[in-house]
Amino acid sequence: MWASFFGSDEASDALADENPAQDVVRKEPYVEELEDSPISMLLKRMNQLLVQVGELEFEKKSIAEKAAKDISSAKDEIVRLRNEIDDLNAQNEELVYQCEATSDPVLLEQMQDLTDMRDALLSIRNQLENELEQKEEEIMTMKEAHNHAESMRMEGSGMFFEDIRSMVASEEAILNDLCGHLQLDCRWTTSLISSMIREVVNTKSSISSEKDSVYLEKLHEWEVECERYKSVISELEQNIATQSEQADAEVVTIRVRNADLEREIDAVRQAHAAFEDQLKSQEKQLICERAINEGLNQQLSSFSGNVAAILGNSHSEEVESFLPETSKSDWLENAMDTLKEQLITKEEELCSQLAISAESMTENVELQQQVEMLQSALLEEQQSSKKSIELEKRVIELLEVIVSFTANVGAEQDDWEGIKNAVLHFPSDGIRLHIDRWLANHRSLQSETRRLTDIVDSQAQQMQKDHERITQLQIDSTGKYELAQLLEDSMTKVKSLQESENERSNEMVEIEKALAASQARNEKVEQSLSTLETELDTLRKSSANQIQELSDANLESATALKTRAEEIKTLESFIAELNCQLEQMSCRIETEKSAALEVSQKGMEEELEAVKRCLETEKSRNSVFAAEFDSEKKILLQRVSSLEVTLNEKENLHSKSLEQLGALQDTIMKMEGDMIESKIALDLERKVSLEQIHQLEAEVARKEHALQSLQASTNPNESLDVTKSEQYNSLVASYRQLETELQQSKNSFEGEKEKNLVLANALEGERTSNSERISFLEAALSDKDSQLQKLRVSLERMVEVEQSVADTQQRNTQYETEVIKLTDELNHFRGENSRLISEKGAYLERIRLAEEEIGKDQALQTTLKHQVEALQSECSAMLVKMESARLQIDSLMQQNHALEISKAQIEEVNKKNQSELHQNGREMQDCRQQARAEIQRLTNHNTRLEEEIVRFATSRRELDVHINNMQQKYNHLKAERDVLAARSSALEEQLGLYTRVPYESTTVPNPFTPDLWDLLSRGMEQLKADLEIASKHAASIDDSNVIVSEESVNA
Repeated sequence: MWASFFGSDEASDALADENPAQDVVRKEPYVEELEDSPISMLLKRMNQLLVQVGELEFEKKSIAEKAAKDISSAKDEIVRLRNEIDDLNAQNEELVYQCEATSDPVLLEQMQDLTDMRDALLSIRNQLENELEQKEEEIMTMKEAHNHAESMRMEGSGMFFEDIRSMVASEEAILNDLCGHLQLDCRWTTSLISSMIREVVNTKSSISSEKDSVYLEKLHEWEVECERYKSVISELEQNIATQSEQADAEVVTIRVRNADLEREIDAVRQAHAAFEDQLKSQEKQLICERAINEGLNQQLSSFSGNVAAILGNSHSEEVESFLPETSKSDWLENAMDTLKEQLITKEEELCSQLAISAESMTENVELQQQVEMLQSALLEEQQSSKKSIELEKRVIELLEVIVSFTANVGAEQDDWEGIKNAVLHFPSDGIRLHIDRWLANHRSLQSETRRLTDIVDSQAQQMQKDHERITQLQIDSTGKYELAQLLEDSMTKVKSLQESENERSNEMVEIEKALAASQARNEKVEQSLSTLETELDTLRKSSANQIQELSDANLESATALKTRAEEIKTLESFIAELNCQLEQMSCRIETEKSAALEVSQKGMEEELEAVKRCLETEKSRNSVFAAEFDSEKKILLQRVSSLEVTLNEKENLHSKSLEQLGALQDTIMKMEGDMIESKIALDLERKVSLEQIHQLEAEVARKEHALQSLQASTNPNESLDVTKSEQYNSLVASYRQLETELQQSKNSFEGEKEKNLVLANALEGERTSNSERISFLEAALSDKDSQLQKLRVSLERMVEVEQSVADTQQRNTQYETEVIKLTDELNHFRGENSRLISEKGAYLERIRLAEEEIGKDQALQTTLKHQVEALQSECSAMLVKMESARLQIDSLMQQNHALEISKAQIEEVNKKNQSELHQNGREMQDCRQQARAEIQRLTNHNTRLEEEIVRFATSRRELDVHINNMQQKYNHLKAERDVLAARSSALEEQLGLYTRVPYESTTVPNPFTPDLWDLLSRGMEQLKADLEIASKHAASIDDSNVIVSEESVNA
């Protein structure tokens, strides 16, 4: 029985061997006496149980401490693994998207297409570069040919002007020679008249009437010419008045348009200020929304922490009872994912709104730039109005000059009337002086009228140019008005963008309301976890609908933004083109104005200098002529007195000279024959000179025909300019087409090959058309070269004719010198005759012959005057032709300047194309490098993820093994606890049997026996305490194992 309850002695001995602490009991002095008593057995057994309980408690404490340490480390590891799992989930999502975007075969095909496109673009770029080099070479050849042709033309024009100058100089020399001959003839005739003045006095009355009639006719002609000049001047005044009125009206219209533009700019500024205020208010709203979103994020984070705490601490049993163990972690993950998605969508919406606000700021900056450009355009128009006012002042000054000229003409007319009266009333001796003075005044008047007509023509041309500039300014102002309309359109578009932004803000308010509703629902979830599944379903449905709506709204807004961005880009390009055109027009206007002002100033200065020189030369000539006339008059009077003395002396010697009279008459007859022969020779020479003059007129007509052919040749030059402008326009169009095609190649990758093929075909056609145009230009240049050769031949002929004219002039000078010698000899012989003639009959006969010669000389003088007038008219015609040739040369220079400008523009376009091609190549290389770097990064990231996944799997396996070990230990401890509990219950029952001790045992005292009840009470208290400690440790171990199992399940 005792052995059944307390075990055998062998077992106790074994336990005693195991526990050396029991040796103390065995060495007690009363052990041998009570070896077989139940009390000793009970004590032994109690001792053994206590030792075992202490060992078990120690082992239990060590296991509990180890389990606590393992549990804490497992918790830390679980938290770390949970964070890693979250990171890995996010990375897995990113990798899924990246893998879908990178590892897809479509992406590989796109990469292949990109590489093919890049190769095709490189080939096209090389081809375009080669074509550009060819075009540059062709342009260089054309430039060299043009420069060569220009140099040839300048040389030809220089030779032409030199020939014309030489012709004018030769004609002036001829006129000077003729004037010299006329002066000699006048001297000779005056000497004859002075020697025969007594006999001429009788015939003066009959001749004076005829001279008076001739002078009256000439005066009438001069009056008619003066009236014609007056009518021309009045017409010019009317034209200038009408032009000034037109200019005033145009200036008024320009000022009105400037005022309208200023008003429009003020309205644009006001709209811009209002738009800036709206943007500021929108920025404030965005800041408030950001603060609200941050608060929502904090609330969501606190809500998620609260949910985790609730799920971890208080309501674990309810959740376990309400939800299955498998769906617990799924539910938490779904809830966190939905909250994260909502936060991500909210952040994306905020980013999109910030991008929209940034775009609106850029649009504001662009509008400010446009307003500044309009202000600069207004300043330019104000400057142009100031210049128009200056032109009005110049017109007024010109009118004043014309009025002064009319006054001078009136004064000259009064002088003519005075001369007329003087001619009618003065004696015949002073008629020649008045005629000479009248001729000098008439010449100065002609020069003055020519100068004034030239000034009026130049001012008319200047007025026409100013009118053209005013029309151009009107066109520019209309362009600026169109630009203002475009700005209004852009403002309307900006307003529409603002409205769309307001709509988006309303949508954001609705989204905030939905988020508030979701927050309320989350609070309801916190209050009642029982209805969590239904509310989560409703939240998922509502969030899905909201996400769909938001995605649709984002797509619509993205499309609208793209369309508006494209419209804004088109407007920006159009505004940039308008700005470039305005700048070019302003530069052209300033250059033309400066050039015109310089040319007009130089022309006026040259004309003034020429007039001053002419006046000085005329004054010097008049003074010299008057001095010579006075000296000749004195000499003639002295000769008359000497002749009278000699006549008196010769009358005395008349008887002596009768014998020599016959011989003298014979010599006189011979001299008269020689005179007749010389006159015949002079007539022949004059006929030859007239024929040469007719030849010169024919040559001038031929030169006019050549000039007309030159004008006709300028027409193909104009056609060439038109073709070149068409080429420039076609090149600009092709350049724009290339830009659009490159933009399309950036936007769409799939249809790039077909577009590149189309572009290559278009470029091939453009190249063929350019080659055809170049051939056409070469043909035109060859035609120009042939025309220049013809002009050179005609100029050489002109040079030959001028040389022949110079030879004839030399011959005329030689003949004139011979005539002078003959006249000197005649004068000598006549002097001898006057000395030898003694009879009055011969003297009277000589007077008659002298009168006949005077008549002939007067006829010669009239013919020479007519010839001089004809030569003057020819000189004026030649000057007019020179002026027309100068105008043609100026027009050709302007055309050449325009061609150079177009060529510079083409070179700039080529440079821009090359820079854009280089930039596109660089962008393609950058894209390729970025793609390679992205692929390398993704591969590295994938390898790191694979390593992390392997490590996580190994750690998960180790954790499972550790958890299994802990479970086994827990089961072992639980079994030991159950055994201990059974043994303790059995001991309590056994001890209950010994609580009632029989009376015999109480009466027999044993001084060596211990106090059993004391021992039992102490042992029971110790046993209860140990059992309580063991139960607490077992409960804690159970709780820790349950938490570990839950965490493992959640993980």
